[in-house]
Amino acid sequence: MGRISRPKYPYLYRDDDAGLRQNARMMIHMGCLRVRNLVVSHILLAIALACGCTHHDASRPWAIDAQRYAIAADHVDASRAGAEILALGGNAVDAAVATSFALAVVRPESCGLGGGGFMLIHRPGESPVAIDYREEAPAATRLDLYRNDTGQFDTALIQRGGLSVAIPGTVRGLLHALEKYGSGRVARAQVIAPAIRLANAPLDANSHLTESIEAFREACGANPEIRERHSALHAILVDENGSARQQIDRSNLATTLAAIAERGADGFYTGPIAQQMIDAIRADRGVMTLADLATYDVREVRPIQRSCFDHSILAMPPPSSGGAVIIEALNILDGLGREKLQSAHALDVGLSSDSNHGGNARFGDYTHYLIEALKPAFA
Repeated sequence: MGRISRPKYPYLYRDDDAGLRQNARMMIHMGCLRVRNLVVSHILLAIALACGCTHHDASRPWAIDAQRYAIAADHVDASRAGAEILALGGNAVDAAVATSFALAVVRPESCGLGGGGFMLIHRPGESPVAIDYREEAPAATRLDLYRNDTGQFDTALIQRGGLSVAIPGTVRGLLHALEKYGSGRVARAQVIAPAIRLANAPLDANSHLTESIEAFREACGANPEIRERHSALHAILVDENGSARQQIDRSNLATTLAAIAERGADGFYTGPIAQQMIDAIRADRGVMTLADLATYDVREVRPIQRSCFDHSILAMPPPSSGGAVIIEALNILDGLGREKLQSAHALDVGLSSDSNHGGNARFGDYTHYLIEALKPAFA
């Protein structure tokens, strides 16, 4: 087992019809845009491959030694959900699915059942597989829908409202992975149970969620139409005094998760929940149909495989940018040479911290190399 890099926050671990409509509206505004790439993880990988992270170093308390497993997610409760499934005898895929469902509850501003994603699986003795469950545009989507009266593209239509919603892939993708690559020792209901439990309890708003609520509140204040279109969501996120709520009611999401636990993908892509989603989307000027939901399918693709710094790298291919970007950046760094990078890294570690950037940012040659390698890769 090698060293595992721990993030700044300790997130790592060794129904009724009205409710359905409300949940559908929340998905439109908060959960259906995109799943973000975790650039920080790419940078940590670059550091690990270039400089090595396999021995104990007391000067780096943010690293741990994992004897059996480690789960890192964007929220401590999501990491705990994955650890719970491993304790029940599940495998890494079981745990990843449980963690992802839990993230849909505790990180509504950046993850959600209305989004999509990717999964990379490598099992001993078997060929690696990449699962693409990214969102897709509804069949009726066309460019002209996003033009204003003058013929220019309206970014507001692209970013918010019914026309911004793509066919969600998260639920079908996670269940596909669970059914095909899970251990078989943990039932679907058990894997989703931690997420349901979390959804039935109030969610404490952290600083990131509060910032998102404030942005939504300000948008509603500046544009009464937004407030009217998302009145149910506004009631959940903003209190009677007009301030961002510190505790968020997510019990309606528990209804959706329970349906998925009971009926699988059909509990989400067909039936009353699917109908409520379509009703909410089309009422907000979207074009998605029940057929779009019912026909969404998951793709299995071949991962990118390359060698960098004497390591074999498996990464997600497009449409994910992550794999192509990190491999390109690593190839650039590899071209500089291991000794040069190690020397630069040693000097960077010795530099004083920068209090203007969180107290942990150092600017030296290694940081410069890393930034310059990532710039053309992203470009």
